[in-house]
Amino acid sequence: MTSVTETSPPVLDSKFRVLPLCCDIGGHADSSLNDAAKATGITSGSASLLVDALCSLEILLKTRNPADRRRIRLSVTAKTERFLDEIETFLLRRGEFFGKDCDQWP
Repeated sequence: MTSVTETSPPVLDSKFRVLPLCCDIGGHADSSLNDAAKATGITSGSASLLVDALCSLEILLKTRNPADRRRIRLSVTAKTERFLDEIETFLLRRGEFFGKDCDQWP
């Protein structure tokens, strides 16, 4: 059986990486473009394009690092933070429904 990412164009493949990327960035106060590339498993050039697209959709924010103006800091927007909180609440409820802690999920 072929996975979706094996048959999908690269743009679609990168969209499947958005949620884990947002979770990773949301959990770290000082995420960089290199961190985004590592979190998604794509090149820094592709990560830059993906981050730019997510910023234009108001999913992520880019700001200059005050300690090093050459570096970009990434963070999630308030809207994205609320969305991630809703997902976490849903997963916790699902775990309660099935009688499992989220830590016990495969």
